[in-house]
Amino acid sequence: MSSAVFLVLAIFFGLSLRANAGVTALSPRCSSVQSIFFGQARATSAAVVMEELTLSGLRRTSEEFVRDEIGFESGCTITLDDAEAAAQRLRNTNFFLSVQFFHEKISENSIRLHFVFEEKWTLTPVVRAGSGGGVTFLVLGLYDLNALGAGIESGAQYEQYAGAPGVSIWWRDPHVGSRDWRVSLEYAQLSRPAFFLHPTDLTYYMPLSRVTRFSVMGYRRFADWEAGLGIEPMEKNLISSDFKSPLVFQDFATPSESGINVKSLLRFNKINLDDFRLDGFRSEIGGEILLPVSSLGQKNPVVRVHGQNLFFKNFANRHNAGLRAQASWVSSGRLLELVRLGSLDGVRGLSDGERVGRLSWLANAEYRYASYLSHWLALQNVVFLDSGNCGVDFGTWPYPVAASAGTGIRMGFRPIARLRFRADYAFGLHGMRRRQSWVVGMQQYF
Repeated sequence: MSSAVFLVLAIFFGLSLRANAGVTALSPRCSSVQSIFFGQARATSAAVVMEELTLSGLRRTSEEFVRDEIGFESGCTITLDDAEAAAQRLRNTNFFLSVQFFHEKISENSIRLHFVFEEKWTLTPVVRAGSGGGVTFLVLGLYDLNALGAGIESGAQYEQYAGAPGVSIWWRDPHVGSRDWRVSLEYAQLSRPAFFLHPTDLTYYMPLSRVTRFSVMGYRRFADWEAGLGIEPMEKNLISSDFKSPLVFQDFATPSESGINVKSLLRFNKINLDDFRLDGFRSEIGGEILLPVSSLGQKNPVVRVHGQNLFFKNFANRHNAGLRAQASWVSSGRLLELVRLGSLDGVRGLSDGERVGRLSWLANAEYRYASYLSHWLALQNVVFLDSGNCGVDFGTWPYPVAASAGTGIRMGFRPIARLRFRADYAFGLHGMRRRQSWVVGMQQYF
């Protein structure tokens, strides 16, 4: 694993130097209209010189952020396809209800380009409360996708699970030094459910865990690719231990984990966002290695690998379909480290942690139809099919495959970024403890 980390580091910084060299060879302010890997402009017969770039409609978002994200300015040679790609990058930020552009011809080979924006409100409250599995929860928070008008996502959140308090704070800056570098800082001290279904006697246990972590991640964008590296000091502890350990998992009831978590990510992202609609493909693979604190007697590092593919397709203006497939593997059999399936963003209808294991797979399919659209509101009707499972290893699957189907609604307030309410009714098809259930949440998951 260490050699893989060094290889990712070499690729990460090597491509960065190569890309920066290419940018220096041309105009440093025309970065989005050149090949990020080969450092040369794209040849096209429709290319023109953009003599002037104007922006209108910006009230909360800074012009500096927008111009950086556009990636070209006066004097750059562009095509109208480049302008459309820039407009789509700005739509993908989710800061704008609409991004339009038009151009004026100044001469045979030059234009004046105008971008017109309608902004969203990006400061969003979070209020959630409820109960499940005999445990009550409360979540209160506030976050902003576009703090200071600079595209910075920042937020703070307080929560309680079964009376155990927790807090999380985060700061994610998309432009650090240049438009292609971003950094993420997160601190969390959280009480999280470590609920699990015993694979033998099918008893549903409800222990809680406490996690304290501080994460620093850096990301580099290469056109549609993104690579990330980070470090995360962390500590995990079981708050309660009134459960019976499954024999299939070694060291299942280990009460604590502590160490330095090294994280890496490689992502290809070609998903485009237009208000509530998604279209395109995204694939990512990530790896983590938790290096233990030797003074606590822990010897073996914990390795974690995950991968995910997402595909969305728009049909006309109101129809949208999505597919997701993901898999995870972890080297440890401890409850604090096992991968989990259940609840809102997994197999709907499963209780939280109803599937746990050293490896897991998950597949979701969803079809959405916008039955009502106005300037303020988008209401989508949904049908879905979910399936997944967790195993001890590739040959040992103690649980049956879980599968559910159902219907639901999505209600989105269009001028407010990410303010989505959702409710899904799930009917168990196979391997479910409950034949039917409601799942309710905020924001837009899969």
